[in-house]
Amino acid sequence: MSSGLQPEDLWVLHNICGLLLVRQLQVDRYRCKLQCLPGYGMDLLTRMPAVAAARRVPGHGACFLSEFGEVMLFLIAAVAVVGCLCLLDLLLTFGVIRRLREHTTMLTRVSVMTRPPVIRLSAGELPGAFSAVTTSGDVVHGPVGLAVVAFFSSSCSVCPEQVPPFVEYLSRHRIGLDSVLAVIAGDGEAPPYLAALREVAQVCVESYDGETAKAFSVAGFPTFCVLDPDGTIVASEWEPSALPEPASL
Repeated sequence: MSSGLQPEDLWVLHNICGLLLVRQLQVDRYRCKLQCLPGYGMDLLTRMPAVAAARRVPGHGACFLSEFGEVMLFLIAAVAVVGCLCLLDLLLTFGVIRRLREHTTMLTRVSVMTRPPVIRLSAGELPGAFSAVTTSGDVVHGPVGLAVVAFFSSSCSVCPEQVPPFVEYLSRHRIGLDSVLAVIAGDGEAPPYLAALREVAQVCVESYDGETAKAFSVAGFPTFCVLDPDGTIVASEWEPSALPEPASL
């Protein structure tokens, strides 16, 4: 038996040496990349195996961990600063909202104080006697027997939006239709909210200087008045939501 190497053995050894050489080249290339920290190290921050690899490289593990620690400290400081800024912004926002509410309340009070009266009669005064013909043909005499009297204008741009609150006020206090008179002033065609008023009140249409408007000395539209049983004015407002609860029906 021959003790020399066969051609097949030489081929195997050749391949093994080639693989070892390629492996060594890969290790050397990896070491070179680790020496380029923090440029390459920043890319490895999200891959923990790179930390272990750096520890195995003499002279470079401490450098990588130092860079990693500095980055983490920077991130922690940045998060803390952003958190403080957000908290400060939140406190300032609450302060602004509180101040806006205070100003809104002040402006509302000033508006109420400077608002002209809706009628020239004060609370406690008695309007003049009047008679009005409703859209149904009935004759209404007042002010005695009426709990609420409202004045609208067919040319008023604010009147339509006050009709729903007026209806809600009457429903909430359960004021009957016979105790409510709604006067629509105007010389033109009836407004679109006429049908809604007829469901909750006796409605009459008259001119701007009609008998009912003169009896109450109406100064503007819309006008809402609450009366006591003998017809004396209890309160008068521009908005139905500001009216007090009727004394008695």
